[in-house]
Amino acid sequence: MRHFCRLESFCFGREWTQMNANNTVVVDSRDRPRVSFARLICGLTLTAVAGFAAWRFWPWTQPFATISVNEITNIGTIENVTLSADGKFLAEVKNDNGQRTIWMRNIATNTDTQILGPFSNSYIGLTFSPDANYLYFVRGTPENIQLRALYAMPVFGGTPKQLIYDIDSPVSFSPDGDRIAYARWTPQRNDQYAELHVADKDGSKDQVIYTTTGVIEPPAWSPDGSRIAWVEALLNSRKAAVHWIGLASKKVSNVASPEDYYFGSKRNSTDLVWMPDTLTSGQRG
Repeated sequence: MRHFCRLESFCFGREWTQMNANNTVVVDSRDRPRVSFARLICGLTLTAVAGFAAWRFWPWTQPFATISVNEITNIGTIENVTLSADGKFLAEVKNDNGQRTIWMRNIATNTDTQILGPFSNSYIGLTFSPDANYLYFVRGTPENIQLRALYAMPVFGGTPKQLIYDIDSPVSFSPDGDRIAYARWTPQRNDQYAELHVADKDGSKDQVIYTTTGVIEPPAWSPDGSRIAWVEALLNSRKAAVHWIGLASKKVSNVASPEDYYFGSKRNSTDLVWMPDTLTSGQRG
């Protein structure tokens, strides 16, 4: 006499067993492919649910969730500063009765060292190279303070080297530190008012990647190196929009600012800052 029984398995798989005449269990494996597939689907579903739960409820760290403010100078003569990427040095422009000097402050020791002597014209932005070995700055030339030039010098002092002539914004570095982006205003032209440029860090291979009849504010290169963003405003207007260009596609996109949002005009630094996964701006009233 033969006896049959059905065994239920995880995720609704099943096998049929049979007792033969010698009381030996014989397993009918015709349903095994379907059992394996069901188990696979069930396992993938559980993995997906667990992954989503981990992503949804993981305590991600929010940038600037907590901040602290410390005063490091109170002399009242500093008119421009920039911090190195590693947070170790602060470059400062000090204005002493119209004579401007550049100083380098060691954050850890809070000591100040002058690295460049007096100059009568204002500085348009300071920028550290990504490796913090060089300081880039824009100012009028000794021959013509109305037309500005880009200079670079070692952070601990040396002779500035002129890299680009006729520039109207601080530079923004590509993530690898090999290229720079900057704005040039061209009010003498009837067909445009400003240009966005990209060049090698030594000023060579300079090329125009965008032109407009509006005003371009200082650009900001994205952390992944694929885009450059800037604020662009209409001439004689408070209306502005955030623009960005894809360097591979050369496609330009923009987001208009709300009616009560004002970026302002600021040559010394950009209102835009790239976070690891987004683009933020500082509101100006």
